Amino acid sequence: MILHKNIFLLITMAFLVTGCAPKKQPMYYFGNSSSALYAHKKEPTDESFVQMKQSLEDVIEHSELNGIKIAPGTFANIGYLNLLENKPEQAIAFFDREKQLYPEATMFMDRMIQKVEAQTEETEEGEANAQN
Repeated sequence: MILHKNIFLLITMAFLVTGCAPKKQPMYYFGNSSSALYAHKKEPTDESFVQMKQSLEDVIEHSELNGIKIAPGTFANIGYLNLLENKPEQAIAFFDREKQLYPEATMFMDRMIQKVEAQTEETEEGEANAQN
């Protein structure tokens, strides 16, 4: 009987101690980027594209304002969206930021940058040839 009371007391104390523990700040902030990405994949429209890009920009802004590390892939995703909008300079800038924050992404981001630069060169050459 005494053993049961001690176990009950121990379990009660454990609940009290963990219930009063301070909450940890999240490692990453995702905002509504997941739902915006899902909405765009489900129904790809110009509006859902803009919402997806805006949600990623909001994640970056919120994270920077609150001292939360920006989630892996966030800069890469915005870079890719800029690439789709035919903004290669901005895309490369975001790919570089992804590399700086996550060095383990360097190989992939370097490959993306090389492809963007090659594509930009081809476009510029094609435009130069069209003018001649």
